[in-house]
Amino acid sequence: MSKKNTVPEPKHVASLDFDHCLYQGGRGNKALKDTLFRTELNQLQVSELYVGTSRQSTQVELLNISARNGASYERFETFAGESFTLHRGLTADAWTHNPFGHTFQKTKDMVKTLDAETVCDAMEDDEALKKVDSAKNASPVVPGFSTKIDILYMQMQDAYRRSGGQPVVFHFYDDSERILDALNAFYSRNPKLMPANMTLQLHKVAGNDISLHKSSIKSRHPNPLVLTEEQIAACTRAGLAKAADYLIRKKQDCAMDHKGVTTLDYDPSFSQEAKDQFKNGVSRQEAAFRHQSWLLASRKTFTGLVSASVPLLALAATFTALAAPAMVLASNPLMIVAAAVVGLVLVSTTVFAVFLGQANHVSKHSVLQSSTVNTDNDQRAGLDE
Repeated sequence: MSKKNTVPEPKHVASLDFDHCLYQGGRGNKALKDTLFRTELNQLQVSELYVGTSRQSTQVELLNISARNGASYERFETFAGESFTLHRGLTADAWTHNPFGHTFQKTKDMVKTLDAETVCDAMEDDEALKKVDSAKNASPVVPGFSTKIDILYMQMQDAYRRSGGQPVVFHFYDDSERILDALNAFYSRNPKLMPANMTLQLHKVAGNDISLHKSSIKSRHPNPLVLTEEQIAACTRAGLAKAADYLIRKKQDCAMDHKGVTTLDYDPSFSQEAKDQFKNGVSRQEAAFRHQSWLLASRKTFTGLVSASVPLLALAATFTALAAPAMVLASNPLMIVAAAVVGLVLVSTTVFAVFLGQANHVSKHSVLQSSTVNTDNDQRAGLDE
């Protein structure tokens, strides 16, 4: 009796945004949406959680606490409790070359030592506030996306690593339509950036309502390779510049203004490798922005020339059809020469417009190729897209 090959049931993991999603912030109105998310995640049989907030570094966490938006890391742990396994890896770990979870624990301990949330909520003790500001200013500035593309890339790779290569459904929850649209646009066009056997489901949180944001996105990565933590961190750093290049080219699709794409800065405490990778990514982005302005102007010129050429060609065809018989019968050399000159001018204008359009296309293609960042890990993690 032959055994049938059965596909294992997928493992469900979730990544949660914090502000206005898992946590209803605001002065005097701070509460976890405990029941809402426990019900949702239990129905999906989710057992593992990731930190999906944009507070991926000590500085951003302290910045939000200073703005009286509450401390997130301790509340993630409170929500997870014994019901869910909380994975504490942040993109700051990748950029500062630390083990996943290092920044989370260090920041949580710092907030507790400074009593930062109580101090910032009261806004009364100047010395205590200075200590919080000092800790915030001394923390590394970690580059990242407002659209969380880098966060999901790192977390999906880590979830696949922890699953041992088994199928995974990755659920991401956020209240921002802009972020969800950008994530959907990026990963729909770049499914090879997702690990093999991975399905991404984006969920919109609006108050106490949760709904699926568009359709699921399935990976098309052909190689079921499980990356190590170090490889995931390296690919996250390398992938940042690539994804930024993509957003520059597709910013209309992503509903993004380029000024909000990345934090174009890095901290002196970063390793030289991280500095060089990010600096190269920034310079390529700036070059692409400058070139894109020229391309947009060229496209407008090309469109105008084509629009003008169509009626001119029609006029030339009509003129030739009506005038040719008369010219031949009249055998007037001057009229024949004049008609030939008019036709030549009209055809030349059209050819020039087409040539300009082709030059525009070739130039755009070369810019996109020059903005590619190559690393040893690119092909391994699907970053060759």
